[in-house]
Amino acid sequence: MDRQPDPRQVVAGLLDNQLTLAHAHVQCGNLDAAVAVGADLLATSPTLGSVRVINQLDGLADLLGRHRDYRPVQEYLARFDEASRTRLLLLADIIPAPRGGSS
Repeated sequence: MDRQPDPRQVVAGLLDNQLTLAHAHVQCGNLDAAVAVGADLLATSPTLGSVRVINQLDGLADLLGRHRDYRPVQEYLARFDEASRTRLLLLADIIPAPRGGSS
């Protein structure tokens, strides 16, 4: 009997592949392509993001941040910040709070 793959695993795999593609574009200097892939990722439903995906998106933002003088990267990073706040609010119960904080 053939088992159907878990749709969540399929989606996670696709997100992971897209993140890998975006990283490769940055490393090759294809910033417009990296921004386009990143923007597509940000457009996915915030509820699809796992902690791992959020961490990988953070890594992409860090990588692109080295090129923040390029206007499309600046615009992507602004959208990333907004999407990150939304995702973190939705996943607040499973993402540990930063240590320290203000007291």
